[in-house]
Amino acid sequence: MSDAQELHTLSLKEYFNRVALLLSRGIDLLQLTDLFTQQPYEETRPHLIWRKLKPSDPRFSLIQIIYDAAAPDKINAIYWDFAINLSELSAIFGPYNWQNEPNSESTAFVFPAPNPAVSLIKTRHPQWLTALPNEAGFGYVDRGSGAKMVLPDPEFSFVQISLKK
Repeated sequence: MSDAQELHTLSLKEYFNRVALLLSRGIDLLQLTDLFTQQPYEETRPHLIWRKLKPSDPRFSLIQIIYDAAAPDKINAIYWDFAINLSELSAIFGPYNWQNEPNSESTAFVFPAPNPAVSLIKTRHPQWLTALPNEAGFGYVDRGSGAKMVLPDPEFSFVQISLKK
């Protein structure tokens, strides 16, 4: 069974551990692309190149590999687009720190990076969250209606792994 086929059979925790292991061993851009998809991909080129992949693994809707054209062997980050709750992220990556980000009016959640090749594991919620008392989750004020919303287990749409440079 190939690495790509095996990844599909792993739990998300095992999946991300395996990817981190491959990253620490220096997997290159082409190998990483082949690991995640057999489909054609597209690239957008602002300052950094964003390689957008249609993943072979049905758990993800999109995987993006970000790298610098001047150093294509040096991957900056990988994004996985999929729906996941905070409790699931904690089970995969461990305890988190969170902070509100004033420029985007969102809240970032950062997890420890136990692998030496990884500098950051991060996701972001699109709302400015506040912690509820007694660890009851998070809350925010809806911008449109002004209603107070409660999120016992916030949902996220992506996970970003940034690599050490």
